[in-house]
Amino acid sequence: MILDDVIAEVAPKLHAGDPVEAARGTARHFNIEAQINTKLEAFTVLNALLNAVLDADRYDLAATLLWTPSAFTAKPHFTQMIFDAMRTESLVAIQGCASASKSFSLGVWHYLDWRRDPEETNISIVGPSENHLKANLFSHIVDLHNKSAIPGPGVVGELRISLDPHDLYAGIRGVVVPIGARSSGRLQGLKVKPRKHPHPKFGTQTRVRVVLEEAENIQPGVWEDVGNIVTNISDANNYRFKLSAAYNPKDRSSPMAVRAEPIDGWDSIDIDRDETWQSRRGWKVLRLDAYRCENVIEGREIYTGLQTKSGMEKVIQQGGGLNTPTYFTMVRGFYPVVGADLAVVPHGLLSEERARGEFIFISEPDTFAAVDVALEVDDNAHMAVGRAGRASGWRSLPTLTSPQGDVTMFKNAKGDRAHRFVLQIEQIVPLAKGATDALAEEIIQKSRALMIKPDHLAVDRTGNGAGVHDLLRARLGQQVTGFNGSESCTTLKILEDDLMTPFEEYSYLTSEMYFGVKKWLDVGALRFSSAISADPLFREFSGRRYVIPTGRAKTRVESKKDYKSRGNRSPDRADSVVMLLQLVRTYEQVTQSHTASSTGGSSERYTPRVGHTDTFDYL
Repeated sequence: MILDDVIAEVAPKLHAGDPVEAARGTARHFNIEAQINTKLEAFTVLNALLNAVLDADRYDLAATLLWTPSAFTAKPHFTQMIFDAMRTESLVAIQGCASASKSFSLGVWHYLDWRRDPEETNISIVGPSENHLKANLFSHIVDLHNKSAIPGPGVVGELRISLDPHDLYAGIRGVVVPIGARSSGRLQGLKVKPRKHPHPKFGTQTRVRVVLEEAENIQPGVWEDVGNIVTNISDANNYRFKLSAAYNPKDRSSPMAVRAEPIDGWDSIDIDRDETWQSRRGWKVLRLDAYRCENVIEGREIYTGLQTKSGMEKVIQQGGGLNTPTYFTMVRGFYPVVGADLAVVPHGLLSEERARGEFIFISEPDTFAAVDVALEVDDNAHMAVGRAGRASGWRSLPTLTSPQGDVTMFKNAKGDRAHRFVLQIEQIVPLAKGATDALAEEIIQKSRALMIKPDHLAVDRTGNGAGVHDLLRARLGQQVTGFNGSESCTTLKILEDDLMTPFEEYSYLTSEMYFGVKKWLDVGALRFSSAISADPLFREFSGRRYVIPTGRAKTRVESKKDYKSRGNRSPDRADSVVMLLQLVRTYEQVTQSHTASSTGGSSERYTPRVGHTDTFDYL
């Protein structure tokens, strides 16, 4: 326990900015007679202490020495699981809930491991893009390096920390594997090599570590490289090579899930008991369950940044309840079980608080409309009408206790007031059934009455709807938009935080449109006015299911035929709303985010558009 006692005395002095006194305390503990009067002399002693702690495999104490508890602590249960597994295993898979510090704890362990042997250690952090690495794990590692109470060796470069900028082997580097690009070959050459000088514990070979960020979504070709580099594993020396992967478990058919599958299959896991297991492919698998987090157990925030009880409850609510893919993936850290409720828009997002209200626009919004023509026998045509523009906040519906409704202002990440581009669904107008020409004429009359410009109008042109669309373009102008749900998705991200574009993530345009509504509701950019009845509209949204992708397949919303086959009536109202949002998104080129922008919008790419209908001669 002597190391624990030393760190307990030395760390507070070091973090208080007194390395000389910290070094003197170290010398007293180890009965070292030395003159320590300068920072240079102090850090010589403190580096020796750090090396002794690391060589004792006490990375938790090393973290305490280098950083204050507010920057990092190894005390949480999840972090201890990760540190213990990384110390003893060569292949580690970490599947966990949201806000479990999976990647961060992995990053800290690897940084400490590099500090232990910087000249002969090669660490590669693999991510889907340079921006992702810079904004997430690699930036955390650089921040920890810069904040180390005992300055570390090396220099920081572009996605790299190394002793020598010309040495491409030793150091910590980010490896980008872009989505859609040829992904194999990025990890070639990651082989252990003979050391310049034998190490008393690591032997004659150098050390290689690889971290797979977002391993569930990683490009398939990377696994070809993994199959090659695991040949570095040595039965006699588990220090030589380590491969770790962090991910939220979503798809049991993914390459990551195949490698994490328990020896006796997924059904052998007791979700209320099993936190670790050995996989068929030889991986040590950790499952980080939100119910095992100290913050959730105690009902208060013990460790900043980890999942809280209230945060977990919000995840469950927004995911649609306890028997949903979101619940299993983001709360229990487990792959969704067969029979989970696969609602595209969960019930939690359709509550009065989340879905109802009136936006407070900062300028006159534009009016848009979309029509689901529904020319099948048992379908009905509906026109969804909404207003889109910049808003400073929203007002809830009136209640007995608040007759005017409560006002909530948008805030940015710093807590300052901000603006957001929003869509208010004002009404859903039923249209009379009739022949193609009659329906087109009714849409024209309604559009003129509502003063909707041709380029602010969209129509479903799937199947028989193509005729209505063509007539509208002929009579109103070529600016009328037509949507065909079976066509390919766009490349316009729904949220800035999305790792993939809709084209990369979803099958068919219908899927993009429905998930667009889900995500806009989630960030508070879409609301329904009090004039719209919740039933059957909300029932249509919550009843539409999606299919979890397998292999290289994409997420797909079930067809209208499948939806109706379960006894539901045609979701005509919901279809008109999703088209309306798609029209607004693509017309305005808006990408939402989880925080509003202090510059007046939630999308950096938003720019006001001027169409031909805004010109003087048209007016």
